[in-house]
Amino acid sequence: MNTKKIILSGIAATLIYCVWYWLTLLICGFFNWEFIGIEFVASVLSGFILSIILVLVYAVLYKGIPGQGIKKGLWFGLLVWAVCVLPTAIKGVLIYLALSELVKLLILGAVIAAIYKEPSA
Repeated sequence: MNTKKIILSGIAATLIYCVWYWLTLLICGFFNWEFIGIEFVASVLSGFILSIILVLVYAVLYKGIPGQGIKKGLWFGLLVWAVCVLPTAIKGVLIYLALSELVKLLILGAVIAAIYKEPSA
């Protein structure tokens, strides 16, 4: 595993996570400028921790994920969505959220794959 690429991928994923989260709040009418404060710091910090975990999972599963480059990242995003989000969607709870998470995870997977590339053997 390449620590530098894990951290860079984690930072990029955190930026995407935060922008996606804030845009979702804004579109749904829940964004509040009072949110900018300790909640903002907590959101970014937790987003970074979750992003690093996501990248570590990608690094561990790297050789088992089909495809190459961004396609590998798209497969990874789909896999994470199928394991983490789809079970809730099957129950019929928050279908919009499930679709939103699918798009977000596909984007995150593609970005992680673009940054975290293991050297060819």
